[in-house]
Amino acid sequence: VYVSIQANEQAEISINGEAVEMLDAEQSFGPYMPGLFNVAANLPTDFATLNQQEALTVLYGTNDEPLQFDLTGNTISISANYQTAEVFINDQKAGTTIAESGSFGPIATDGSMEVFVQQTCPWGVAKSDTQTITSEAQLNFEIDPLTDDLKTQLFTVGNDYVQSVLKTYSSKDLKQLQ
Repeated sequence: VYVSIQANEQAEISINGEAVEMLDAEQSFGPYMPGLFNVAANLPTDFATLNQQEALTVLYGTNDEPLQFDLTGNTISISANYQTAEVFINDQKAGTTIAESGSFGPIATDGSMEVFVQQTCPWGVAKSDTQTITSEAQLNFEIDPLTDDLKTQLFTVGNDYVQSVLKTYSSKDLKQLQ
C-alpha cells in the first residue's frame, strides 16, 4: 500500500517513526504492508517547532484522500510603551525590537511559549511582565522604567543628602554637606 501526504514542503515527515523526504507539497510513500500508520509532521521555525500527528489505516492501494498537515502556525502581534524594547521568547532574544517587527510567526499558541520585552535605560534594564502565548493575536506590554532597584538608589541618595544637610546645619561645618 501507499500513504499519500500533503504538507508544507519544508516539513519533516515520519511514518511509523521513520523519516521520509518530502519533495513536493503532495507525495505518496511506499510500498508498505497494509495496516495502521502513525504519521507525524514537524516544521521548525525561528520561534517554535510546529508539529501534528495523525493515525491512518490503509488496507489496499492508497488512502482515498491525502493526509493533510497544515503547519502554518499562528502569528502574534506585540506592542509596548517603548518601541526600542527588545523582544524575548522563552527567555531567548528574538533578535528584534518592537519597532523593527511588531508581529512574529509562525509561532505555537498552545501555552508552551512565553514572551516579555525589556528596555535598556541609562540606569539599568527595565523588564515587562511575562505573558504566556495563547490564542490571543495581540500582546501589549507595559515597561515601568522606575525599577525597585532604582527606587532604592533614589531613596538612598535623597536620604544621604538630607542627612548631610542636617549635619551641616547642626555642626555649622560646610564640609559635612554631600
